[in-house]
Amino acid sequence: MKRPVVKSGLCIALKELVANAALSLICVKPKAEPDVAFGTSAWRKLERLRYAQTRVKRRAQSFVEISLMKATLSGHVIAESNDIVECKGYQYFPRSSVRLDQLEKAEKTASDLECPHGVQFYDVIVDGKRHRRAAWSYEAPQPKMRQVTDRFGFWEDVQVG
Repeated sequence: MKRPVVKSGLCIALKELVANAALSLICVKPKAEPDVAFGTSAWRKLERLRYAQTRVKRRAQSFVEISLMKATLSGHVIAESNDIVECKGYQYFPRSSVRLDQLEKAEKTASDLECPHGVQFYDVIVDGKRHRRAAWSYEAPQPKMRQVTDRFGFWEDVQVG
């Protein structure tokens, strides 16, 4: 991208911040303090641009911090994603974001077999320790639970946040 040169060597560079929606940041790098030839109104505009840039950066940082969710157990990340679906008080992570190497299918109980959504529980194994039935997925969710298809939920020892 070409950077246009303005009076007193002032450069305005536009950068795009890519995160779902593109935000434009204006980076202004003046080389000198205001002088009479440049005019004070231009410097006021420059200060407003700097303030706006700071606000946009803060908002972008808070968006990234808020949107990334993790499922952790004993300091180990089991799942991490910003594509979370909340349903009936639980957060569900997409299958692609879950460390499947740390999950092992648990045997189905009688209540699992009665579940209309075809629930499958998983044991989470971290550092050789088995945390029984700490994760689950619905194999055939009914229409009211369709949004959690191919997703995993966590509970008990696993912290989600």
